[in-house]
Amino acid sequence: MAVTQGESNLAIATREALEKSWKAQLAMKNGLYTRLLERTQFTAGLKFEQINQMDDYYALAQEYGPNTPTVGGRKDFLAKAGWNVAFIRVPIETKIDEKIKNKPKGDHQLINLAGLHSRMALDALKKKLIARTYSCAGDREWDEGHTNVQGLCSALLSPRAIARHPDNPAVSRDTEHNLYYYGGLDRGIDRNRMWLSADDENIFSEVVLNKTILDEWIDACNENSETSNGDLVIIVGYKLFNGLKRILEMSQIQTVTGSEKVINQGFDRMIYNDVEIIKDPYLSHMTKWGLDSKNRNDNSIKDSNGRAQGLCGELTVDGTNGDNFLFILNLKTWRIRYWADPDAQQSSEGPFEVTDFFDQSQVKGGVEEDLAHVKFRGNFTCESPVNNMMRANVLCA
Repeated sequence: MAVTQGESNLAIATREALEKSWKAQLAMKNGLYTRLLERTQFTAGLKFEQINQMDDYYALAQEYGPNTPTVGGRKDFLAKAGWNVAFIRVPIETKIDEKIKNKPKGDHQLINLAGLHSRMALDALKKKLIARTYSCAGDREWDEGHTNVQGLCSALLSPRAIARHPDNPAVSRDTEHNLYYYGGLDRGIDRNRMWLSADDENIFSEVVLNKTILDEWIDACNENSETSNGDLVIIVGYKLFNGLKRILEMSQIQTVTGSEKVINQGFDRMIYNDVEIIKDPYLSHMTKWGLDSKNRNDNSIKDSNGRAQGLCGELTVDGTNGDNFLFILNLKTWRIRYWADPDAQQSSEGPFEVTDFFDQSQVKGGVEEDLAHVKFRGNFTCESPVNNMMRANVLCA
């Protein structure tokens, strides 16, 4: 790790502490990021692009007899999707008093400010990323080339879901645009049908969960895929996790081992037909404005016009949270994509950059404080929405 000449002990130690702990901090109590960090991440430029299969050749299959004239046929089945970069930053500001207190080592150091700064900065960045993970930001939130981090709802919502929304909500033109477009591709065009999530028309339909329905949803996510159940995960909040727990406990096989004949009842991790069920406590705290007041300190998730972008945004009923949301994700289709600045103090392992601390007293009118930023510049992308599913109105008996 390169160290800028003249940096203080606090600046160097803060960066070192952050680089050593970012992965653990980001994954803590967040099963989705834990699984994604185990898989390949991608570095790229200002826009992340790739070629996707959007359709198949089934309509060109011909049945013919001995005297049927030969006919040709062509169908466009490839399209280039592109995701704009999103920026998030967290300031780290240290006063001269803190630098003096941090100078000694061992017992004379009043507090490990480097560790404290890194934990707080990463916690803030983690919560912002998690809130955006369950958001519905569109392709162009700031301008033609920049957006906010696009979450699960950005990828899996579609215009066809509005027709069956129980409240028949009126949505803004921006929200309507976001429902149609993802990765720059129009989900309303028939040839882009593989850019729609599985069973997308029923996202807001009320359903009481049971094992039969769960099997049907898993089959729907595998229908257009060459992957297996082992590539899928189910993400739910507290309420649905406990409901699934009751359903699966009724058919749980208990085994008794040892001389004490003790049976342990209950479990915190579930795998159903090779599909892991992840309990994400943050999903239960998500609202249309992002994480609730317990977690967000009024740092709302919204677009540039002040409209809600948490969960399904304007399509989410006021006063509800993520307890009734369920996501089935094919992890092979999701990526954390980020831009790595080769000239910056970049963590060698991941997507976060720590800038140099700048002495603000060098600027006229400035005070004796050092300022740095922890930055994320990237996006969260889905390469095949058709192999994934979201439901926003799931109940458990």
